[in-house]
Amino acid sequence: MVGRIALIAHLLRALVAGTLDAARSQFGPRTELVADVQLLCADAARVAGDYRNAAQLLVGLARVLERSSAPFLRGIMLRARLGAAECRIPFGAAEEAFARWAAVVEEVAGLVDPSDAVLERCREVAVELHELGHGAEVNTILAKLDPL
Repeated sequence: MVGRIALIAHLLRALVAGTLDAARSQFGPRTELVADVQLLCADAARVAGDYRNAAQLLVGLARVLERSSAPFLRGIMLRARLGAAECRIPFGAAEEAFARWAAVVEEVAGLVDPSDAVLERCREVAVELHELGHGAEVNTILAKLDPL
């Protein structure tokens, strides 16, 4: 099953990545659909095990969107930062991943109405960090999202 998911992720990434540059040029990188597609490409790369490419896409996306005030784009930016943090783990940078994740969770905890997708992604990365031995710290920081 995992092999099939990786294959589907690889095919999806190849299909979407081929049009991503054209879409960025035609519609602009801050267009909701283009930003969402870039996040999808990065997620597909991550699932396929291409953490380096995924991290590049995610960091680039987060930088482009960091000053956006549109709620949807802000949510994509936060999810991109969470994904970039998660991509540090396979390279032996669990401490860096934890610090980046914690910074995003702190930011999300201060939002009035974060999206369900952002909250879910915070919790997904928390599971990995918990498994890597950051259990107590993860639980403390994650508790800030409980009222949300």
